[in-house]
Amino acid sequence: MKVVHRGSGTVLAEGPSGWGMSRFGGGIHIRRRHLVGGTFSLGIVPGLCVYRGLYLSLDYMPPDGPIERGLG
Repeated sequence: MKVVHRGSGTVLAEGPSGWGMSRFGGGIHIRRRHLVGGTFSLGIVPGLCVYRGLYLSLDYMPPDGPIERGLG
């Protein structure tokens, strides 16, 4: 499975479907070791999920564009 950023064409994540990368709840859940491209930083607003518990989102910083908040 491969995840590509539409704006820049950068491959953000690549790995096997299953425990490493899985589709769930309308999104794709990716383990950290499968993130391959781009720069990610932790978001400042925490969230609460019934399945994952407390989490922080990831903001993506493409090399040539504006920061995309809550991408991951």
